Amino acid sequence: SETAKRTWHTGFEALEDAQSRIEEANLRIETLEESLQLLRDKDRELEASRRALATAQSSCVHFSNQLDFKTEELRVAQDANKRLNGNYESLQEAHRALGNTC
Repeated sequence: SETAKRTWHTGFEALEDAQSRIEEANLRIETLEESLQLLRDKDRELEASRRALATAQSSCVHFSNQLDFKTEELRVAQDANKRLNGNYESLQEAHRALGNTC
């Protein structure tokens, strides 16, 4: 009968429409899975960068500590040099004084 044909035709169109929506949803799922994989890859890259940064920061701290130590060594050496220069000047003055008395 005509009603049965229309019902079958309507059901068939609904089935085609559902299949089309399922295919679209599957494509979106594939796209989302690809995006998720890209995000995971980027996360691994970011973690590797974080580790490299932590290593670099550690090296900088070590270098800074060495620089502080060497700066202190230089300050001590400069102080010693000033004292030696003062002693040398005193010796020169004493030598001149002795030279003037001889």
